Amino acid sequence: MSRVSLGLGLSSGATRSEVLDLACRTLARAGYDLWSVSVVSTREVFAGDRRVSLGPPIMSIDDATLVDKHRAIRTLGRVPRFDARVAEGCALEGAGPGAALVVATQRSPHATAAVAVASARVTPP
Repeated sequence: MSRVSLGLGLSSGATRSEVLDLACRTLARAGYDLWSVSVVSTREVFAGDRRVSLGPPIMSIDDATLVDKHRAIRTLGRVPRFDARVAEGCALEGAGPGAALVVATQRSPHATAAVAVASARVTPP
């Protein structure tokens, strides 16, 4: 059994329909749909936001973890507002130990999404 994590990042301009459309397109690239998702992972600040309430449980990832473990690569002449790979970092953290990205960051005008999967190992009794 696999744990499928949909990582989401969004800006204030994102609408619920934009996030839902991006999530569905991103999951389809990996051969999944919303019913396959174990958890939707996003920054703590958005955990209670209805735009990320897509059905699966929501997991909040703290900003310190994202910046520490999933730092963004800076581009010369551009200072990012948040220095982390949000969608990918959230997806990986949500999937848990041994997770791997199956779809890297996909973008819409105001949101990002990524998918990570980790296999759940069942230990015999």
